[in-house]
This record gives sequence, C-alpha cells and structure tokens, in this order.
Amino acid sequence: MKKKLSALLASALLIATLSGCGNTNDNKTDGGTVAGVTDSNSYATWNGIDRNKVVAHIEGQDSEKFDVTFGEFYGEYLYYLLSYNISDDMSATYKDQCESFREEIITYLTFEKIFLEVAEEKGCGISSLTDEEKEIINTNIETTKNNFISNYTSMAKEELGEGASEDEILNRSTEMLVNDLARAELTTDIFEKWETNNFIQEKLLKLLTKDITVSDSDVEAMYNDYVEMAKKALEADKVSYEMDSTLTLVYVPDGTRLADQILVMFDEETRNKIKEARTAGNDAEADKIREEAYNAEMQEKVNSIYALIESGSDFDKLQETYNEDGANDPYPVIPGSALYVPEFTEAIFSVDNIGDVAEPVISDYGVHIIKYAGDETVTEEEKAEIYASMESFILDQKKTGIQQEAYEEWTERFPYTVDYALLQITLDAGAEDAIISE
Repeated sequence: MKKKLSALLASALLIATLSGCGNTNDNKTDGGTVAGVTDSNSYATWNGIDRNKVVAHIEGQDSEKFDVTFGEFYGEYLYYLLSYNISDDMSATYKDQCESFREEIITYLTFEKIFLEVAEEKGCGISSLTDEEKEIINTNIETTKNNFISNYTSMAKEELGEGASEDEILNRSTEMLVNDLARAELTTDIFEKWETNNFIQEKLLKLLTKDITVSDSDVEAMYNDYVEMAKKALEADKVSYEMDSTLTLVYVPDGTRLADQILVMFDEETRNKIKEARTAGNDAEADKIREEAYNAEMQEKVNSIYALIESGSDFDKLQETYNEDGANDPYPVIPGSALYVPEFTEAIFSVDNIGDVAEPVISDYGVHIIKYAGDETVTEEEKAEIYASMESFILDQKKTGIQQEAYEEWTERFPYTVDYALLQITLDAGAEDAIISE
C-alpha cells in the first residue's frame, strides 16, 4: 500500500491522540467497564489471532528492532475502542472510522521503529538519554498518567458517595484506569513507552533542524507580499479586506480613523422588524419603523447623553454607563468603509479633529454617538510583532521541509511490508503491499 507522506506526518502525532483518548467516559459503568464490552474477546473479528504474530516487518532487517506484532497493534487499538465506547468496530456506524484508526496505528507503530533506529544512529536515541532527560520523561509520564486518572474522577466520586476522601477517590480512579487498560491488554507501562518515544522523536527533530535560520530579507519579503495582497483586496472588494484580520493587521490605508461610540440600541423586536423589511426590499417601511422607534423617551436619553459630552463630561465614563453595543473599544474605520452601516461611517468622518464627537445619528440598530478617537496606523511595535510572527512561521515551514525530506529518506531506506488483510485495512486499487513509498 502506498502511503503518502502526509499520512506519515499525521501518524507522528498519534501519541498525542492516544494520550487524550480517555476523555470519553460518559457511558462507562461498573468501575470503568464500557457498556456492552467486557474484555478483548468481545470483538469477534480479532478472536483467535496470535498476539505474537508479526503484522509488519522489513526484509533483511533485525526483527527485534523492526517487527511489529499483532499484540502491539491490538493493545492500542483496543484502548481506542474502549475509550470511545465502541462495542462493535465492524458495525455500519463505526466501520470506516475504526478502519481509519487502525491504519493510523499501524502507520505510527512502523514509523516509530524507524525513528528510534535513526535516533540511535545519530546519537540521540534511548541509549543516549541522560539522567536529566530521564527525569523529564518521568515527569511527563506522571503528568500523562494523572491526566488519564482524572478522566475517572467523576465516576469514582459517584460510586463512592459524598463522604469519600480525596485519597479514596484517587485510588478508585486509578483502579478504574488500570481495569480499562487491562481490558485493552495494556498496563500503565504504556505511558512510559508513549512519553519516551515522544521525547526521542522531538529530540531527533530538534537535531535535524538545529541549524535552520531565517534571514531578515525572508521576513521582509513575506511582509511586503502581504501588504500587496491587502492593497489588491482593498481595491477589489472593501468588505473582503475589512473582514480579513490578517490583511487589516499588516496594512492600514491612509485616513483610517478610530471610532469610539455610545450606542443607544433599539429593542430586539424593533431591530428584527427593521431587518425583515430591509430583507424584503421595503426600505421605506424599515425607515418608518426606526423613526417611530426613536420616540420621545429615547430622544430625551440621547439628548441628555450628548449634552453631558458637550459640557465636558468624560466620554469613556459615559460609555461605561450608557453604551449598549457590548464593547467599549474603538473600531478602525477606513474611508468609504463597506463593513459598517453608512450612518456610522459618515458620522466618524463628519468631524475634523481627534476628540471631536459627531452629532447623534440613527441607524437600523439604534442611535450612535461617535467620537473621533484617533488615527489608525500600523505602529512600529505592531510591525515588530508581525515580523516576529512571520519569522516563526517561516522557520516552522523550513523545519517542516527538512523533516519531510528526512522522513522520505528514512522510509525509503526502511520499507515496511504490512499484513493489511489481517488488520482489515482496505488497500487502494493497484497499490503495493509496502507501507512507504511515493
């Protein structure tokens, strides 16, 4: 079977997937027993298969290093089934999902053997672990184990009752985890395997990419590309530009203003009626509804707020008291903005000086009292943050490229043959029975 590199890269994350697979415990009963599932023999498809049977191997390579047994595969697969309360992995409901996960497991298990061997060759394998590194792994093991145990806490509390001590709850939660692992033919030693292999893989990848750097010109080029993208988007469609947070972050057109507002809002029923009329194309009706909604009481409220502003009251404090918009932060508004209602845009550009407050305007949402809070630009500090983010992105891209090249080289060097028929994994039409090769 020809496996694409993307599948390999995804499989490298399998440890993280498995480390979180104990999160679905809603249907577990009897101290961790999954409803309808008693033990590993509940899955008829897999009954009678020798756990020592080799399901993946490399011709001419050390079998002790590279062979994957059915037992290795089945333990991790069983824990997946138990964790997600799947009592029949061949049922129509779960068949495709489970086949996909079986493929992920065998892909990871074979690739795991490869990177462990390569790591040894490069001097960063298990045999090279320092005492300090072993301590880090041990800490990670305990953290992962405790995370798994915590998934059983609520069930343990329910079973033991309100009078149970923390130690009793912890002990019962641990027992539940051990029981579920046993049903999957695993022990808590699996955490050591997962965390050790994860550590070695990360160590190997750091070794591969330790000399990769990003030049200032690389970052500058990327930044300039995004600025050009933003300008073209703004020219082609203002809304597409204004709705794209990345483009508005890197480029702000000249004349863009910050609009701070106090919104005295129409009630929800009125807003909905106005919206329905607009949607139906009846603008005259929509205008009539909002004019009637702007009644004497609402006018008096708006006028009193505006009078306080004109008399010198602090706009921000009035905003905290009267604004019904739900946000008190200023909005960047480009000249001729198509994102905001016309009344809002016209109001912010109707005054001349920073600090000026426009006369109240009515929109379909209510009455806006808008202050020209400042001019929006990309500051040097913001630009520096963007550059740092882009540098990190480019670095990650370069690392990924190096990793992909290495993975291709390793998998060509160590071509696995897998018994897909036994594992009930459907081969692609015309595919060879080899786990890796492009």
